[in-house]
Amino acid sequence: MDKDTNQLKPWVRFWVRNFDLIIFFLLIRSILWNSLSFLGNHPFFRLFIIGLFMIFVEATFIFFFGKTPGKWIGNITVKNYNGNSLNFIQALRRTLLAWITGMFLNIPFLSFIAMWLSRNNLIKKGITYWDEVCKTNVEHSFLPIWRYVIIIIIGILFNLIIYISIIDYLLSLT
Repeated sequence: MDKDTNQLKPWVRFWVRNFDLIIFFLLIRSILWNSLSFLGNHPFFRLFIIGLFMIFVEATFIFFFGKTPGKWIGNITVKNYNGNSLNFIQALRRTLLAWITGMFLNIPFLSFIAMWLSRNNLIKKGITYWDEVCKTNVEHSFLPIWRYVIIIIIGILFNLIIYISIIDYLLSLT
């Protein structure tokens, strides 16, 4: 598939993905964290369950709106090859594949490797693995500069908070 590299916008997709991670994580964590107390003092189990909910929430947004909050800011829409909206199973499958192959389940540090490999694949082939398998298209519209700024600032802040929290937690184990 030959696409104009300028239309692929891998960095917009990266920052949009991070924006969605922030929004979904904060929303779901605020709702579920205390209700998951039966897992004891094991934050990794809680985070795993929150991650599963995040996958479901992302797929639900794509099913209903064709985009997530981050994709809305990034002026990105996901459709099938026929130009139609995805049904829920298509949206869930695409989201699962993006999380597994594109982010290695958002495991710290490994996720950046997965995202880098996905970026390279997107530039080389013009499509990500999950979009190819699910037969979906990612459509980009004009993106004003203020939306770039919002996405990047929030993405950087969230990643810093997550990595500092992980390092703090690991140091507390020693």
